[in-house]
Amino acid sequence: MPKIGIIYGMENSFPSALVERINSRNVPEVEAEHIRIGGIRMAEPSGYRVIVDRISHDVEFYRAYLKNAALNGTIVINNPFWWSADDKFFNYALASKLGVAVPKTVILPHKTHPPGTTVQSMRNLKFPLNWDEIFDYIGFPAFLKPFSGGGWKHVFKVDSPEEFLPSLRSDRHVVHDPAIGGRVRRIFPLLRGWAGKSAGDEIRPQTASPSAIFAG
Repeated sequence: MPKIGIIYGMENSFPSALVERINSRNVPEVEAEHIRIGGIRMAEPSGYRVIVDRISHDVEFYRAYLKNAALNGTIVINNPFWWSADDKFFNYALASKLGVAVPKTVILPHKTHPPGTTVQSMRNLKFPLNWDEIFDYIGFPAFLKPFSGGGWKHVFKVDSPEEFLPSLRSDRHVVHDPAIGGRVRRIFPLLRGWAGKSAGDEIRPQTASPSAIFAG
């Protein structure tokens, strides 16, 4: 019997509603269910014709499971291979090239050294960044958001350079211009690893000084 499976995280309403809706249609020899995953054997089929993925962007183990399932013929929604090539900065640039109205966006270098790198690894970076040029391009208010990831996690509003600079965290950042139509200006520094705030929290100035590369 062709099976449709769904994997998910903290959400409660959609997964159960999807399973119930599919099964309520009583399509002959089609069944939907919540997937349970244990140890994954390499190159073996998953047992599902279709898998709906709602969580692998947060859990690498699930992503590996889904890639293996796809290799063996399962149709996976959403494509687990795209995640490896996916980042918001590229997505915005691609949308712009296709004629979609997208706020201006700037990606910023890491504030701290990535693991396994040193000062010598960063010799191609401008030092320091031209913040006036960046802020003139973007405008305020603006929004910071992670370089990768989803679920509206760690998206914050900043109203001035004084709020923006002390609020940076490690990893790559992206910054967005005045919003479409000129009503709202936004920054989307694509950052990762922001902790301690939930989506929508307004960024407050911190006591820690930015690293030297971000000095202005």
